[in-house]
Amino acid sequence: MTSVTDGDTIRVTINGKSTPVRLIGIDSPEVTDPRKPVRCFGQEASRRAHELLDGSQVWLE
Repeated sequence: MTSVTDGDTIRVTINGKSTPVRLIGIDSPEVTDPRKPVRCFGQEASRRAHELLDGSQVWLE
């Protein structure tokens, strides 16, 4: 895994290219869209995704 974008999106490297991946079954408020205010619990969802996924290796199916 390359990075956590927010609570329901990560970036992974596939064939040398960074690609966004949405996590199935998770819908959290967006925190990275500069055109929209951060909605309730968006920061908490993003922080939890970082806690769970930072430094982790992921497998895609």
